[in-house]
Amino acid sequence: MGFKGSKVQFGDLYASGFLSGGSNPIGDGVRVQDVKQSFGQGNISFTDNGLDMAISGDGFFILNNNGETRYSRAGQFGIDKDGFITNNQNMKVQGYTADGDGNLSGIRGDLQIETDNLAPRRTTNLRSDLNLDSRESVLEARVNRLGEVSVEDLIANGGDEFVIVYADGRPSQQVQIPAQVDDGAGGTRDISAREIAGILNDLTGVSASATSSFQFEGDGGGVSTLDTALANPDFSFTIAIDGQNVPVAANGVSSKQELVDAINSSSSSSLSAQLVDAVDVNGDPILDGGGNPVQDVRIIDNRGSDLTVSYGNGGTLTDYDKVGDLNVSTDRSIQDIVTTDPDDPAVTSLSCSGLRYW
Repeated sequence: MGFKGSKVQFGDLYASGFLSGGSNPIGDGVRVQDVKQSFGQGNISFTDNGLDMAISGDGFFILNNNGETRYSRAGQFGIDKDGFITNNQNMKVQGYTADGDGNLSGIRGDLQIETDNLAPRRTTNLRSDLNLDSRESVLEARVNRLGEVSVEDLIANGGDEFVIVYADGRPSQQVQIPAQVDDGAGGTRDISAREIAGILNDLTGVSASATSSFQFEGDGGGVSTLDTALANPDFSFTIAIDGQNVPVAANGVSSKQELVDAINSSSSSSLSAQLVDAVDVNGDPILDGGGNPVQDVRIIDNRGSDLTVSYGNGGTLTDYDKVGDLNVSTDRSIQDIVTTDPDDPAVTSLSCSGLRYW
């Protein structure tokens, strides 16, 4: 980024008069004939703005000025309120657009950065090139990834009991996870994935995380039911986290994008929403009559709390409950996890049998 210099080109002023006899004598001064901008390569330096860019060699940035294409080598860019990358004259920077997997489409468009809360997505693949010393002994197993544990199964079985057996000789530890916990009003309720993760994270050698993910197709009556409700001017929507209602300004909402914006504007810091492509029970994309993907709304609670989504028209709302997902791993200090649950003598929800160490 930076300033591009210009070069002024001068020309002589010629005197021509009634008695000049057709000659054009010089000597009356000079005037500016043209100003030519220099596009030569300048110095490239670093700035504190991560969006500042510079072109090394030939080329220009392509800018969209309300439908008019402009070209510039100035690389001082920022982000506007809608997430578009712009220069200091609010012209949008253009480039080749990409899909959700990062594949370039070859179609030029305005570059936009998503500024909303993004749903967490775990890493599924890691590639690394390493040089190992062949003189060293084989590395020890370090992490046992137990994967996703079914909270619904755990609750249905009345909880879980197991013993953690340590490989370093320390005493085994017996653990009990209840299916029900105090609801704070003199009664009980089902334990949430967030609360189970809290119990497990207090155990030596165990690490757990919980996330709740709700989509209307599969969890909330289907996308078509949501579309029908949104088309009604009396659309109503509420959401509760662990039984506590979270205010969502849904008045006047008539589209999925407006619903996403209303959820993301709620007071809950753990709650977020985004538009995603709808899929059926087999994981295949749902298409409309024109063959285009149908959009669904995904709601995420990044703490793994129980969600209750209610929507409908007027005062007639249908409730849809969704429990969180629990992911558990253990380090190399744990040798085994053995069930002691008399109601589930064959296996515990956290069994290590047949699972691979990483």
